[in-house]
Amino acid sequence: MAPKAVKEKCPDCEQCQVCSETRCRLCREKGRRCEPSELGSAFTYGEYLDWKAKKRKMKAPVINRAECNDCESCLSLRPDIFIRNTETGCIEVADVSDYPEEEIQHVMSMCPGDCITWQEP
Repeated sequence: MAPKAVKEKCPDCEQCQVCSETRCRLCREKGRRCEPSELGSAFTYGEYLDWKAKKRKMKAPVINRAECNDCESCLSLRPDIFIRNTETGCIEVADVSDYPEEEIQHVMSMCPGDCITWQEP
């Protein structure tokens, strides 16, 4: 019988699932090390609830798809915030921890369809 392989935590991964001898599944899928989450690798349920409440209070941009003419100006100005969904082909807002208000306001002013607005919590 072959000896069972030892599974160890990835040395540079904050979200390691210890599912491979060399890299965890998350690291293998991404092809790079996993980024640490905002909460860290260990947190209590109370800390999670506080974090979730904070995210709900955050102002976020939204795209009115009926008004969007698919000009891609938002994609060219802030490709880290506005992304194209490969399945639907629509432009969407990425889920990030904090939206830079002044820069998003600039993108809104450059939008010819005037389809980007703020969603208040």
